[in-house]
Amino acid sequence: MTVLQERPTKQPAKRRATRSRGGGVGRAFVLVVAAIVAMPLVLLVLNSFNTAAGPTDANDYGLSNWTAAFDNAGIRDALWNSLTLSITRVAISLPLSCLIAWLIARTDLPGRSWLELAFWVGVFLPVLPRVFGWILLLSPDYGVVNVWLMETFGLDSAPLNIYSFWGITWVHLTSVTVYIQVVLLVPTFRRLGAALEEAARVAGASTAQMLARVTLPLLSPAIIGVGILGFVKSLEAFEVELLLGTPVGLDVYSTEIYNLLNGEVPNYGQATALGSLFLVILILLGIAYALYMKVPGRYATVTGKGYVAQRMRLGKARWPVAIVVYGALMIGLVVPTVLLVLGSFMTRYGYFDLPDTYTLAHWQDVLGQSILPESLTNSLTIAGASAVVAVFLYSVVSFLLVRGNSRWHRVADVLMWVPWAVPGILLGLGILWLFLDTPLGSVFYGTIGGLVFAIALKESPISTMLFKSSIQQLGPELEESARVSGASWGRTYAKVVLPLIAPAAMTVGTYVFLNAIGEISTIILLYTGDSRPLSMLMLEYSFLGSMEAGSVVGLLITGIVLVVVVLSRLWGVRLTGEKQP
Repeated sequence: MTVLQERPTKQPAKRRATRSRGGGVGRAFVLVVAAIVAMPLVLLVLNSFNTAAGPTDANDYGLSNWTAAFDNAGIRDALWNSLTLSITRVAISLPLSCLIAWLIARTDLPGRSWLELAFWVGVFLPVLPRVFGWILLLSPDYGVVNVWLMETFGLDSAPLNIYSFWGITWVHLTSVTVYIQVVLLVPTFRRLGAALEEAARVAGASTAQMLARVTLPLLSPAIIGVGILGFVKSLEAFEVELLLGTPVGLDVYSTEIYNLLNGEVPNYGQATALGSLFLVILILLGIAYALYMKVPGRYATVTGKGYVAQRMRLGKARWPVAIVVYGALMIGLVVPTVLLVLGSFMTRYGYFDLPDTYTLAHWQDVLGQSILPESLTNSLTIAGASAVVAVFLYSVVSFLLVRGNSRWHRVADVLMWVPWAVPGILLGLGILWLFLDTPLGSVFYGTIGGLVFAIALKESPISTMLFKSSIQQLGPELEESARVSGASWGRTYAKVVLPLIAPAAMTVGTYVFLNAIGEISTIILLYTGDSRPLSMLMLEYSFLGSMEAGSVVGLLITGIVLVVVVLSRLWGVRLTGEKQP
């Protein structure tokens, strides 16, 4: 294999001067932002050793929180459940995601562009409404599928149970994990050079042999990275475990943290120790991945001739494969959504044999309450403000990171990725400590501004990455011309740089808005009644057992997401940032 390396070229002295000019202010700004991004997790670890009874008590440090956490059988069980659920989901979803990504990126599968868009829709659709749909399908008491199986085969008990280990796994696979992994893997499969694949086919290798011996080994670093991210995201899906695991005593670390902080006497010490323990596990996972990447021969870069591969023809299997893929997508996206619609109109959730099965009463009740317009306003305000903050803040940060060349810029670049390495409930706990331990609490705690702060912090990695990719394509000549003409740095950025990266700004704004609308795990420890968004209202209805009202709110959130996705598509916003060959 030939690996083509581009020889570094010396940068002209004038350009080097331009990159470093005004570096002091830029470095300070970037470091401050990066420090704020990393600070919640620093405080999380620090306060895991704080043995004070509450945040307002005098600090006293020791190991009692950690020893109490390890002595707690419930915490040990929650840790074990978290690890086994996440490992199981990734072990099942990663091979499926690789296959689907390969079909979209490298074959002549019919409608692959629309299929990719459908997976992006699956990423942004809120999970909790689909959980309501799956309950209506697979509940052991009234699930449609269970009732049909029992009547058809004369069974005495329901064969399927959504309130179980495998029920939770099924919901994650059909609602979360596969979608995230597919949208991350498609660009990787699309960029892979075709020379070795073509050589394998010429040598007589079958498609399966080519995938196993050429394609997947070449992409193993990216696949393992996506698997690790899928593991972290599996830990983040707090609301699925809360709704399906709590009734049968199947707690995971995220629900255990929530329970510790929402008891009659909040146990901040053990909750923080539990969060810090998982942070250590994630750090060790990152170190293991970094060591794997350093092993010689683990990966190769293939460029040059044959970069764009001719799509592999599936032949007679083309339409059967398409039917299977589209059928699976329909089961994961459409079926639970249809049941969600039915559930919102049911007189009593799940009971199809009542004389008056359907009613408008739940819609009238929810729409008639003052809490709904307040929550809707909060949701749109939080999502819109988070998008605006992310666009303006991270575009500036990304510009300074790209144009800066000091070691401090590189440190800040690493710190900006911290929020993506931890689950949402863990980040939310860290932000809670940031509010409790610093003057920020008097401004942000329990307010809409605090939720915007948390969501903007969570979205810093993807926002920075997208802006950096766009800014790296801009040469510094236009900026130099503006500066020579007397424009200040701010005016140069506003009049020259920002218009050129407008497509990336639209993508970042849309991405953050869609994620913010359905966010639960990151903000569940931070909101109050005055700042309650629709996502938390939906969760509260489910706590109260009012699944019908929760379904109504879930449909409203789903409708907002679909409208924004359709409008973004019409406006030409490509969330993938990729052009299909």
